[in-house]
Amino acid sequence: MRKSDKILRALIYDVRKIGHEVVIPNFYFGNWEMDLFRLLNTGYLTEYEVKTSRGDFRNDFKKSTEDVKYNFAEKKIERSNFRTKHEMMETGNYIANKFFFVVPENLIKPDEVPDYAGLIYYDEKYNIFKIVKPAKFIHKNKPEIDFEQICKSLCYREYNQRLKNLNLTNQIKNLRK
Repeated sequence: MRKSDKILRALIYDVRKIGHEVVIPNFYFGNWEMDLFRLLNTGYLTEYEVKTSRGDFRNDFKKSTEDVKYNFAEKKIERSNFRTKHEMMETGNYIANKFFFVVPENLIKPDEVPDYAGLIYYDEKYNIFKIVKPAKFIHKNKPEIDFEQICKSLCYREYNQRLKNLNLTNQIKNLRK
């Protein structure tokens, strides 16, 4: 199992024991994939981003998106509003209310993390998490959550997982023959 998967699995367990919030791993919400999406009972959204190397941490600041539209009159693709995920957080235009980096203990120093982001250390020996820098609110607007869209997305993921399991089961049967 990859180190990031191990940390994510432990993090899911850790945040779920706190309450009855919606917790979804590797979930696309808006333009971004969140390693862990957590919708609190208060209506606020927290994102957790798991990083296992310094390079992985640095690359997170390069993630970007842009609006892409097709101009039918001129028959060309137009791109606009190029922005990085972290620029959106800095300006308060990000979907999540709070954002945490989750890293192996001491991989990143708290002063390397932007003011708007929090930092959580994972202690692999004891399988525990420690908030070393609390996340500030990026904004206090509660995101408009389309639960029907979330349900559809989860149903699609569940169906694909069933297909993968069926294929693996068939491969095992064929190997046994």
